[in-house]
Amino acid sequence: MSKENQTAENRPFIVVAPNGQTLYLSDEYKNPENWAAKKTENATMLMARPQDSRKQDLLNQICAYIDENLSQRLTLRRISAQFQVSVSTITQLFQRRTNGTFHQYLTHRRMEAARELIRCGTAIEEAGRMVGYTDHSTFYRAFRQTFGASPREYRREIMTP
Repeated sequence: MSKENQTAENRPFIVVAPNGQTLYLSDEYKNPENWAAKKTENATMLMARPQDSRKQDLLNQICAYIDENLSQRLTLRRISAQFQVSVSTITQLFQRRTNGTFHQYLTHRRMEAARELIRCGTAIEEAGRMVGYTDHSTFYRAFRQTFGASPREYRREIMTP
């Protein structure tokens, strides 16, 4: 299947570790609806209606772009320029479809990728850089806020038999 024909449902979220190992994140994080379903009890209301397929396609393309460029500096302005839509359009898409913000979604994807990298043995600072954090303290705070433990605590926890 060509890259253009892939949808959020069949597009894997892939991270390549420094040792060359390819990591696939859980299926539950493949598309924005599943991410939203984890956040809200009434996820069915967040699913796209048929008349909104263009907007859903745009959101899927944006999410795919985010997944493929996690290590890059991603901002609403850069995404809006890349897809030639307004910042407002992207903001509304994420709010309506994921019940969250662009920034929350981006942070969530980065944290899931970082957790997987750490789980597979990547150095903590390297994992942070690989998912787009140039400042270790910012990465540390985001990780702790997302998972309730620092990256080191998480590593110790998963390594304890």
